[in-house]
Amino acid sequence: MTQVFDIIGYIFVALGVLLFFFTVLGLFRFGFIMNRMHAAAMGDGLAFGVTMIGLAFLNGPHISSLKFIFAGLLLFFASPICSHIIARYEVEADPRLKDECEVDEVCR
Repeated sequence: MTQVFDIIGYIFVALGVLLFFFTVLGLFRFGFIMNRMHAAAMGDGLAFGVTMIGLAFLNGPHISSLKFIFAGLLLFFASPICSHIIARYEVEADPRLKDECEVDEVCR
């Protein structure tokens, strides 16, 4: 049974590394700062969460596995919130933003 958990863990860790790679690729590919922040917020939260689930499978049924899962959930929820706060400050600080994208007056 532990071999099955190891295989599942390796698959999740490999998927997390692949998601991290696509996140970094999105950071370099997109030119506009808001698109980069979206790629970073969504990508790293998901990649870190999947990697932590994989590490929990590899660790087995211990209390530290629960810590891995809680750390993944924390970043999964906190990263988009922090990115949203940074994006709101970017909307307030950049006067050229209306030229690049549509900005609601509620955001200002």
